[in-house]
Amino acid sequence: GKQDQKGVAAGSIVAGVYMILMTNMYLIFEFQHLSLTLIKLAKIKMKGLTWIIPYCYYTAIVLAFITYPVCFYYLYCIYKRKAIGLYVYFAWIIFYDAANVVIVILTSRAGHLHAFSISPLEWFGLASRIPVDCFWLCFIITYIMLLFEGKRLSKYFLCNYEHQACTILGITKNGSIKISCGWKKNSHQRTSLCFL
Repeated sequence: GKQDQKGVAAGSIVAGVYMILMTNMYLIFEFQHLSLTLIKLAKIKMKGLTWIIPYCYYTAIVLAFITYPVCFYYLYCIYKRKAIGLYVYFAWIIFYDAANVVIVILTSRAGHLHAFSISPLEWFGLASRIPVDCFWLCFIITYIMLLFEGKRLSKYFLCNYEHQACTILGITKNGSIKISCGWKKNSHQRTSLCFL
């Protein structure tokens, strides 16, 4: 019903706002982790893959900053009821979480080989964020389906012929809209099906 649609729309908006707030927190912690990491690495002799550790943090920070325009575009598309922004956001969140998993694992492995360990908060933050992201993605999928349903029902206007007046009679079992169209100049009526 309409209440369900409003709930899904509100949940989709909250998903975007949540991601912006989480990105703010993530960047605060990530900059702190980066500064502590640089101090630790300065005290030990860098060898092997240790040199990639700072670049892992740089990459994570850049990805976080990219998340901002993606979120704002997503919220704009919800306001304009455009599905493209939801697709972009959906794909970005999946890529973003996957990239962060790879970054944390790579950083941990590189550090473990040279007596360097990452903060447990990084593992905790990643493990707690991914399930929540999946929860909000469910709202986005549902909202995309609602947008397509709205577009499908609005296509009956394409069945209106020039100089004809059409009336919707109902929707058949196979999902087509049954309409009755009559010429305005006379009383001739005909019934047709508009397949969507």
